Amino acid sequence: MSLEMPDLEKALRLSHLEISEADKLLYLGQLHSIIEYMKVLEAMDLDKVEPSAYAHDQQQYLREDVVEDQGDLLLEKNAPDWQDGSFSVPKILG
Repeated sequence: MSLEMPDLEKALRLSHLEISEADKLLYLGQLHSIIEYMKVLEAMDLDKVEPSAYAHDQQQYLREDVVEDQGDLLLEKNAPDWQDGSFSVPKILG
């Protein structure tokens, strides 16, 4: 895949970005480098590599869900309408 200036200009137009001509040349060179590196990665033999979800092996540490009493936060004093221990809001769906 070869990336040319019209391709870069189309991408800039679609993303609503405006950059100077000097920056366009700089970005085009950087994109060429990225594409060349991707070709190197694509050529690697990964048949014997096991897929993984994470870059490193990690155990998942779970804790028990414990309900803690937060005390009286006095939320009802800031509520315009308080009912049954909760904020009451107007119904918006039918």
